[in-house]
Amino acid sequence: MRNYILTIGLLLTTGLLIVGQNNFSLSTGSLKIEGTSSVHDWVYTTNNIKVNGKIEAEGTELKK
Repeated sequence: MRNYILTIGLLLTTGLLIVGQNNFSLSTGSLKIEGTSSVHDWVYTTNNIKVNGKIEAEGTELKK
């Protein structure tokens, strides 16, 4: 999962260096989260992901 997020972030920031401002949308994908609690281990999986966002940059720096 971490590698998936890092890959998306790298692709988005590469585009930012050229454009400077970018709206993005991710409407397909899957997510798996594994965790533990004091009672038992648990896993959450979904194939229904929708993410929208806007990333802004100044030069090569991302704005907050």
